[in-house]
Amino acid sequence: MITMKRSTIEDSSVDTSRSGGVQLLERPVASEVSATETTEEARIRMQRNLNRLLNYDRVVEEVEEVVETPAPAPVQATMEEDIRPTSTTLQFGDGNGEKLLKDLNVSHEVSDTKSYRLSSKGRLMVVLYSLIVAVVLAFVIVNTGILASLDTSASDKSATLNDAMNDYNVVQEKVDSISDNNYVIDVAQNELGMVPRA
Repeated sequence: MITMKRSTIEDSSVDTSRSGGVQLLERPVASEVSATETTEEARIRMQRNLNRLLNYDRVVEEVEEVVETPAPAPVQATMEEDIRPTSTTLQFGDGNGEKLLKDLNVSHEVSDTKSYRLSSKGRLMVVLYSLIVAVVLAFVIVNTGILASLDTSASDKSATLNDAMNDYNVVQEKVDSISDNNYVIDVAQNELGMVPRA
């Protein structure tokens, strides 16, 4: 937990003129740059800082040593080192093409004389595989034919059933009309000449 302390007039130990009383939260800045630093000293300081950045994970005793070298030489050496290809890049260069092809087991020569032959077991497997595929295709074709004939048979039987149902309904209506008492009395009196009892 951070506790902020407000500076007061009684607390003269905190200088509030520049930092505003927050010295606990700010890191003190240690400036290595001086107003009288020459170009050579600035270059050495920057080189030392670069070495610190590049070698941060190595523990090295720091020994202050001023090396007097002209400015263009290190820059030129660094530039030559930066543009030199690495060993990984060089393995794919012009001189190692054959070695690379050997490593990849690739041959530039294409021969037409190569022939592939199957052993007797291989031939047997090809024949069995062909037979299995043929049998499966035959089953598919036969089942498709059977399903098509069943569909036509079902539609024919459905049409026959509809005709029989229509005939049944006509006959049933006729039976209902003949079975009516008024119809029976009318036929008995008009056609058969019967007289009802009194």
